[in-house]
Amino acid sequence: MAPRGTAGASQAAPPPLTVMAGDALCTFGAPNPPFSYGFRLSEAPAALSGTLLLSTPVAEASPAGLYAIDAAGLSSPNYALNYVPVN
Repeated sequence: MAPRGTAGASQAAPPPLTVMAGDALCTFGAPNPPFSYGFRLSEAPAALSGTLLLSTPVAEASPAGLYAIDAAGLSSPNYALNYVPVN
């Protein structure tokens, strides 16, 4: 007989961690500024592996407007990562 509490025990799902790019302002005709980012739960990049990639479809000649900044490229066995684009 298995010890109590071990038979059929399931693994808990990792907690969610949201990764968001910060807002950025770009002037028409100028290159994109450096992008910033943040993690909910106040976690640090050292808890994750991979390289954070921040991208946007904006180019120097793009018309004025709101554009998404997307984040991708990280992984962690300790968290279920959720990437949230920012406009």
